Amino acid sequence: MENYHTSLASALAETPGGLNDAAAEYQFAIRLQPGDASAHYALANILAQAPDQLNNAIGEYRTTIRIQPDYAEAHMNLGSMLLRTPGGVNDAVAEFREALRIRPHYAEAHYNLGTVLSDMPGRASEAIAEYEAALRDRPDYPDAHCNLGIALADIPGRLPDAIEQSKPR
Repeated sequence: MENYHTSLASALAETPGGLNDAAAEYQFAIRLQPGDASAHYALANILAQAPDQLNNAIGEYRTTIRIQPDYAEAHMNLGSMLLRTPGGVNDAVAEFREALRIRPHYAEAHYNLGTVLSDMPGRASEAIAEYEAALRDRPDYPDAHCNLGIALADIPGRLPDAIEQSKPR
């Protein structure tokens, strides 16, 4: 349920220089309605933009998920934040997989999972499968085409496929 403060915060977040004021309004809205998952999620998205607020953003994404466990976007964004923490790769993979369990055709989650897996030794085939899944869901996803091409180029005999992925769409 959106209230005045979340509406104001949303508007402030769209104005140049309004992120701090938007965060304050979301925090006020959360004090009024602590169970509002969307307010926690929106606050997390704002905090995620400030390098010194990483831990607070992670906390807000986790609160969002505690309130609404099937919030795929919160799992995906939490995974992205966890990648920025020391030793957070395995937890990030788990969050991307959870987002995909909730929403199987989530191109960005497939892409992010593919990107993480491509950096892990011996996981190239899994990364390729995730990039291909992202492209089935969103055929016009240029970053997925690019990363799929890079991953395919490293596999003997797949250079023609890699070149195909790098063609303009």
